[in-house]
Amino acid sequence: NGERYFNPDQELDIMQKLQILLATDIPKIFQNGQFDIGVLEIVYKMKVNNLLIDTMCGQHVLLPELPKDLGTLCSIYTDQPYYKYLRKTSSDIQFWTYNGLDACTTGEIGMVQIELMKKENLWDFYNKFINPVLLKLIKMHAKGVKVDMEMRERLEKDLSQKIAEQEAKLEVVFGRKINVKSSKQLKELLYDEMGLPPIYKRGTKIPTTDEQALLKLKAKYPSPIFDFIIRFRELHHMLSTYVKCQTRLGRWHTSYKVGGTVTGRLSSSKSIILYSGGNLQNIPRSTDQDEFGIRKLIIPDEGYVLIEADLMQSDDRIVACRSQDPTKLRLYAEGKDTHKFNASWIFDKSEDQITGDERYEAKRYCHAANYGESPFGISQRTGIPLSEAKKISSGYDKVYPNLQHWRAGIINQLQKTRILITPFGRKRTFYGRWNDATWREAYAYEPQAVTGDDCNLALIRLDDLIIERNIDGCILMQNHDALLTQVKIGKEEEMKQALKEAYDIKIEFPNMTLIIPIEIKIGKNWGEMKKI
Repeated sequence: NGERYFNPDQELDIMQKLQILLATDIPKIFQNGQFDIGVLEIVYKMKVNNLLIDTMCGQHVLLPELPKDLGTLCSIYTDQPYYKYLRKTSSDIQFWTYNGLDACTTGEIGMVQIELMKKENLWDFYNKFINPVLLKLIKMHAKGVKVDMEMRERLEKDLSQKIAEQEAKLEVVFGRKINVKSSKQLKELLYDEMGLPPIYKRGTKIPTTDEQALLKLKAKYPSPIFDFIIRFRELHHMLSTYVKCQTRLGRWHTSYKVGGTVTGRLSSSKSIILYSGGNLQNIPRSTDQDEFGIRKLIIPDEGYVLIEADLMQSDDRIVACRSQDPTKLRLYAEGKDTHKFNASWIFDKSEDQITGDERYEAKRYCHAANYGESPFGISQRTGIPLSEAKKISSGYDKVYPNLQHWRAGIINQLQKTRILITPFGRKRTFYGRWNDATWREAYAYEPQAVTGDDCNLALIRLDDLIIERNIDGCILMQNHDALLTQVKIGKEEEMKQALKEAYDIKIEFPNMTLIIPIEIKIGKNWGEMKKI
């Protein structure tokens, strides 16, 4: 009848007993523990001790390709019949039964997953890389990052004005207002009014106007209209996704997902606990022509300074170790910047003439070439002409001849077992069809997975060092291959030394040992960091 089952005093007593239970050494098993532990620790201030396993993360280690919801896990790891329909009921007894089954099956799933991980030599990997980082990320989630609110207001006005200018340009061309945000109107404009041949979503007959479609149309039918539309979307994305991102007490909070990608790299999204922030990992890097300056919005707390450690060319160094390509190995042995080296032959300039933007473009092209992207694919992803993409692809294989043998070896391994295992022990089974898309995923898997695990292990070690040495600072963000920290002004050397030690991680390959070097920067905001 809608009345309370427990009075406030009874509810308080229950919560206090729960707090005692969570703080004990009794092993705890969670499904989506990042959320549950986050709520318990951030909202209710209840410390959770002795996490044994998060079944969602266990699934990610065992079967990263498959869904991680409790219903799916229940069907894989238990004999429990389907029961999720019980939640759609007006019966308290049925709803309590559903709740109890959720708890019981989570426990059963966790124990089965542990046995499977032990059998497949993944349990040590789980305990070294997954559980520890999960708990550190919850702490970072709660802390958040401080936002320069005055600059945010100025940037919002500036971007809104630029968006209005792009809309006005389109209105001049077509003689009426065009709602570029409406995919329906844009399809009608491009495919009906202008009579352009439709570009379809892959494997369907559904027309699309996404960025790849616009780049294809622009390459075939050059027109400033495409530039106006792409520019509008870029500006609108910056404004809506980052600048107007919701704050809480002047801070952004991001919720990291340990199982967010099949490679093991973290993904992130808006905090659904604190209702703030967003995907802060994808904020664009500052370049030579940094007109947006989104990273400048992130600043340290009063009396602190930002220090960032960034893995240097990590993916490409891993490719060099695996492929044993002599040119790549020589460049790294000589301490060269391979992205600048590649930019020099791509843009036909000496290395000292290469700009930051050109280096960044060369990095994009060459990561695609490392992982077997076709010239057509490079052209579509980057927007450069097909002829230029062919030149880059052909030149890349000539400069780095061993890469073709490395890729062939990966295909051979997949055809034998479908399994790839990284030096850290992360394992992935490839279930897809044998085609170019599967091969490209496989080429990229180890470099991306090792980079992610290396950075996460550094995060775990750094947080432990900060606590052990009582450093007046903390980790603010993990950004794929970088860690952003803040430290009390005057204590910069302590954090710098801790970062160096945290990243001193040996990666054992068959023919060599790799320690990926880091670049350390300091700054008053994230967009204006200087090397130290």
